[in-house]
Amino acid sequence: MPREVIFAAGAPQAIGPYSQAIKVGNLVFVSGQIPLDPTTGQLAAGGIEEQTRRVLLNIRAILEAAGLSLKDVVRTTVFLADLARAIQLPLTVEFVSAASYGRGTRSSGVVHLRREGELPVTGRHVLVVDTILDTGLTLRALDAALRERQPASVRYCVLLYKDRGGPPPFPVDYIGFTIPDQFVVGYGLDYAERYRNLPYVGLLRASASGAAPAADPADPGALSRQLVH
Repeated sequence: MPREVIFAAGAPQAIGPYSQAIKVGNLVFVSGQIPLDPTTGQLAAGGIEEQTRRVLLNIRAILEAAGLSLKDVVRTTVFLADLARAIQLPLTVEFVSAASYGRGTRSSGVVHLRREGELPVTGRHVLVVDTILDTGLTLRALDAALRERQPASVRYCVLLYKDRGGPPPFPVDYIGFTIPDQFVVGYGLDYAERYRNLPYVGLLRASASGAAPAADPADPGALSRQLVH
């Protein structure tokens, strides 16, 4: 498969024999980034928030040079990252891709699981962290797969619980916020892999058919209201 070396003037130059990125087919492999300002060659001033912003700007410049954009980065773990910083205990993290929505606003009823790695969990205590409890299908499928690996215990934590009336569709141990039965985006939650980067959780304003958002949530008018900021 042909490989293409990516060069982006808007990102720091690669060090030594390395490159900013390599494009192989439809995939782009980006090298590790530090918060260097490409115009000065100096580390970004300010704290971790400003340095994180600088790293993302560098990555965006590289992706754009490869003909892509940040919307092509399909997985983020915002809630998990914030939660992990608050847990003052030794821990390890395993990522699992689990989805049932596809490109719609209603669950398809079919859950697709894909592990990013497989840490040994036999005999260990496991906390499963998810952003939202909706139909319960995703957590139910994950629970079945996880218990085959014989952990000592499994507990579940969700940031949001979508209340449809009646008991939750899956028993979770920790719930951050209860929200209405409407489609939400932001803080890592997406619609068709978009809008994850909003710094809050909001209700997505639907079109007349109720099947798709009527406007880009970058426009405040696309959200009927913010739920969690």
